[in-house]
Amino acid sequence: MPNNQRALSAPAHLNLETRGEFRRAAVELLGQMPEGSGTLVVDVSATRVVDSSGLGTLVMLRRHAASREQTVRLRGANDEIRLLLSLTKLDKLFELEFAGVETSPDDVLGASGGGWALLAPAFRLGALTRSAEMVGAAQRVLELCVEHARVRVQGGRPIGGYQAIQHACADLFRDVESARWLTWEAAWKLESGRPDADAAVATAKAYSALACLRVARRGHQIMGAIGYSEEHPLHLFHKRILAASLDAGDAGLHLETVARAIGLA
Repeated sequence: MPNNQRALSAPAHLNLETRGEFRRAAVELLGQMPEGSGTLVVDVSATRVVDSSGLGTLVMLRRHAASREQTVRLRGANDEIRLLLSLTKLDKLFELEFAGVETSPDDVLGASGGGWALLAPAFRLGALTRSAEMVGAAQRVLELCVEHARVRVQGGRPIGGYQAIQHACADLFRDVESARWLTWEAAWKLESGRPDADAAVATAKAYSALACLRVARRGHQIMGAIGYSEEHPLHLFHKRILAASLDAGDAGLHLETVARAIGLA
């Protein structure tokens, strides 16, 4: 192995019990390489379970390596690990301030008062993308809840055998599928250039924002205490849905677009 590279195998269960030893070993290996160079290759091909504390350890290692101008690369990551890591990435938000800048009429982009026409295409795509993100997160919440209902035993039988839990899971399925089809329809209309594409995107974003938040909140009720704990990824999906529901316009803003489309505003 090159001098500027080290390798470390992650445990089969990277969780609250194993993260400490794993983190110490990783930091030690990074310290063996000079700052400004070096890559730590973490083999996760045998890792089957990563809870939120283990996920946080991977994120921390990447940040620690970046502070030393080094890198951490994962080898053999499965789809679940890649998805969870993508959810932990904070969107890059920037604030731009102008101080003492003079402008003239020649600096105006587009016609005066017509700035929204320039922003609208990007806004539509952003709303559609966020709708798809919320649907994907809600789908995973549904899968987690159904699996939990099958294996969580209470009163001598799995909780999925109780009608209240069955109805709750059915509600999750209804909201996920409704949001999915509205998002698909909006994507099709936008790609096809249909005249009602704006209303379709607004409908998908408004409904997904409300429905997917219902899924996340009901998911916590089904999961119980484990859904609020650090070891479970449910809170990650809930946070991403909440953030996406506000980005590119909240439900209220998009409902105004729908109202105008049907002649009510």
